[in-house]
Formats: sequence, C-alpha cells, structure tokens
Amino acid sequence: MITRCWWCDAEAVRLCDVLIGCERRKSSNTLIVGEPYTCDAAFCADHGRQIGHVCGNEPDSIDACCEHRGIGAVRLPDLATSKEASDKVRSAIRAKARRQLMRLVMP
Repeated sequence: MITRCWWCDAEAVRLCDVLIGCERRKSSNTLIVGEPYTCDAAFCADHGRQIGHVCGNEPDSIDACCEHRGIGAVRLPDLATSKEASDKVRSAIRAKARRQLMRLVMP
C-alpha cells in the first residue's frame, strides 16, 4: 500500500519527525521527560524537507512537513503533555491538510 501525502495526494516519501509532545511528570523538584510524540504527517518531496540527520549505528534523516518546516526549537512548556493531547494536535494538522487538499481538487 502506498502512503499518500496529506497535502496533495502524491506518494509520500517521508514522515514528519518534529516533536509535538512528550509525557512529563514532576518528582520532587525535578521535571522528568518521558516518551516523545512526533507529528508523523506523511508528505511528498514538495510538502516538506529534511532539516537534519542522526548519526551512529542507525543513521536517519530528521524531516519536517510543510506545517513544521519553518519552526525552530520548540519550548518544552509549549508541547502537548500526553499521548491524547498529541493525538489532538496531529488530528488538527491532518484536518488542515485535508482542507487544503479539498481546495486543490474542487473546481
């Protein structure tokens, strides 16, 4: 099965790796940051770009969709704090992309 770009329905070549949330909890005076949640939007070569890379035993690219490609570092307080909140952020991005796609398809 071919994964499609959220913005134009072309074949997706990457998924967005931008952090949109992470589990957090306090222990005494220490903030403990847990599992990260990424955007994961599927995009084609026209609707995103590579913004970095990971070196080491398992090298990989760090990619950003068109919704996130202009974003710099995200402050920890601005991130979603749970899987459910991250899912809502991801759903809002998907809905925005679908609205843009519908504008392309509608005469």
